[in-house]
Amino acid sequence: NFSLFQTPTNFLTWPKLRYHRTYCACTYSLCDFPTVRGTGKTIHFNVAKMLPDVVLETNIGPSSMTVLPPGVGFREGEDMDELLEKQADMIRYLQQHNANLERRLLYLQQTQLHS
Repeated sequence: NFSLFQTPTNFLTWPKLRYHRTYCACTYSLCDFPTVRGTGKTIHFNVAKMLPDVVLETNIGPSSMTVLPPGVGFREGEDMDELLEKQADMIRYLQQHNANLERRLLYLQQTQLHS
């Protein structure tokens, strides 16, 4: 009965044991290479500490503003008043909707507690 963790008593099993250990060492070393490489790339990426997208967009500068189509950006005149009025209406609607959802949530929690 042959086991890898015991010293073989028969000298004929030594070459088999040496071959098996060599095969396992080569296989594991081939499997470890991608792991070590991936770990190195991850460490390199984390050390780079990329800035958030918002910060990168502000660092681009005014030269990229010339690429934007007309009508994008700040507006002046009557359109601005209409836009602000629509935004105020949307804010009021969302606040009301949020209050309704809070009341509904409280009601559901109370009914769940009494069940």
